Amino acid sequence: RLAARPPVRLGRAKPPQKHDVPNLFGAKKQEIEIFERLKAAAVQGASTSLILCGHAGCGKRATLARAIDRLDAEASVPRYDVAEL
Repeated sequence: RLAARPPVRLGRAKPPQKHDVPNLFGAKKQEIEIFERLKAAAVQGASTSLILCGHAGCGKRATLARAIDRLDAEASVPRYDVAEL
């Protein structure tokens, strides 16, 4: 019943609020890769998709939230929207 509920919005669609997620051991490389891809899409104004795959509880959402926090801190990045499904 995904169609029945609206998507969760993260990022600058609303005033930035820092996510309360821990720093995950060994996930820095993935966080940087996600950050770079999101930043490139935001700067270019491109519509793009990014799919994070992994076992339940491996830190997909936490890694994405940390990358979005870094993106929110970048002054040179224009407004962007991130939809989480």
